[in-house]
Amino acid sequence: MSSQAQSYAHATDEVLMRWSGEGDQEAFSHIVSRHSQHVVRIAARIVGSVEAAEEISQEIFIKIWKSAAQYESARSRFSTWLYRVVMNSCIDFTRKRKFDPLPDSFDVIDESENPEEEAARKEWENMLAVAVDRIPVQQREAITLVYGEDHTGTEAARLMGISRKRVERLLSSGRSRLRKEMLGMRSKWNPRSS
Repeated sequence: MSSQAQSYAHATDEVLMRWSGEGDQEAFSHIVSRHSQHVVRIAARIVGSVEAAEEISQEIFIKIWKSAAQYESARSRFSTWLYRVVMNSCIDFTRKRKFDPLPDSFDVIDESENPEEEAARKEWENMLAVAVDRIPVQQREAITLVYGEDHTGTEAARLMGISRKRVERLLSSGRSRLRKEMLGMRSKWNPRSS
């Protein structure tokens, strides 16, 4: 490995962004390879579609490349800045388009399930996807960070740019809202429960 390649591999995201802002495409390709899977995963959880998340991630990296020269590492860590770009892009996407729930193939299916268990699980997953889509974006964002991405409340607060107490309130109200949405849908989807 050449010393130039080693310097890219060992450079921080902030340094790679500075180099990208100076027009260094190789530095930017390292940013993309480091973060693309994470960006797609977060976007898929927010918008509910892997295909849409991949489309969004392409748009995100185009935006980042175009604005690399404006990125200021003194104002925020790259990971925090990237997360805000992802969230804003997902919010813009959900305002523009209606999408389908995650495809059945998104998670590996347990082959040991019997058909009734599988049908019940799929029904529950579909209801959850619809319920998550109905809660406010900030609640969805907090739930995704803490329960989907395994961040602590403090990390979620930093990424969202709000206080930890606000994250706790969003999680509490989000769980409550999800519960109400799920109960309402369950009575409509399962006539035997009424």
